[in-house]
Amino acid sequence: MAAAILNQGRTAIRDALKTLISHIVVSTDSTAFSATQTTANPSGAGTNVIKASTEVDVDAFTFDAQINISGDTEFTGLNINTIAPANGNTAANALARVVRTNPIGVQAGDVFTVGVRVQVQDAS
Repeated sequence: MAAAILNQGRTAIRDALKTLISHIVVSTDSTAFSATQTTANPSGAGTNVIKASTEVDVDAFTFDAQINISGDTEFTGLNINTIAPANGNTAANALARVVRTNPIGVQAGDVFTVGVRVQVQDAS
């Protein structure tokens, strides 16, 4: 029988992950996802915005790591194709990548909260 993670264990893992994810990278890069990639923008082209993230608890096992994008000063007239949690202030510090099927178009006047939701689950 597989070991089960106790509730306090899942909360402890959630809290440890909140310190691991320090930034969110958004990119115009739309390169298809591969687990072997080592950066948020594997094509090396396009535009990136990298910001320190804010972590907000959703419940005892879940949190959101998020940033705000202002269309007045960032990504104006561009599409957000990739969202990546990162442990540091460069696209090379990406921990994961979410490549969107439907990009987010950013126009002047838009304000978006963008990020990732992390949930610790017991699959035993």
